[in-house]
Formats: sequence, C-alpha cells, structure tokens
Amino acid sequence: MFESENNIDKILNSTQNSLNPKAFCISEDNDRMKDGFLSSSIDETKLNPSLRKPNLKGRAVIVMKSGNEIRIAHKEPLFSYFEKL
Repeated sequence: MFESENNIDKILNSTQNSLNPKAFCISEDNDRMKDGFLSSSIDETKLNPSLRKPNLKGRAVIVMKSGNEIRIAHKEPLFSYFEKL
C-alpha cells in the first residue's frame, strides 16, 4: 500500500523541527558513521554529565563512508554506545 501525497505531506510537516540541529554524539565503524541528534524536546544545556550517559530520545543519521548512501535509522538509537561530542 502506498501513502497518498497528502499523507506524506502531513508526516513531513509533523516531523519538521523535531530534532536539535547540532549532532549530540557519533558512532563509527569501518563502513559507516552514525551521527546522533537529540529530540528537540530535550534541552541539551540542562543535561549534567550523568544525564548525558543514558539512551535519550532522538534519531541517528547513518552516512556510508563510501559516500553512496545517507539515511535515517528506523529505531531509536542507543546513544549510550555513542561517543559524546
């Protein structure tokens, strides 16, 4: 089943500005980098060191090092495994 154009527009509008614009953390292996972005509902300036460690709400952008693919991860990322920036 395909989404109608109206539904896609509604989804895109509802997700606009849902992430902070600056990357919060990064994870890297031989083939790809994952940049973690916190949900805009989280104020990073109010996170003390212990609050920065657990898995926070957000999304990861996956960038293939070959340069042939960039995508958003489907699941909530486990930011506790990422290196904090």
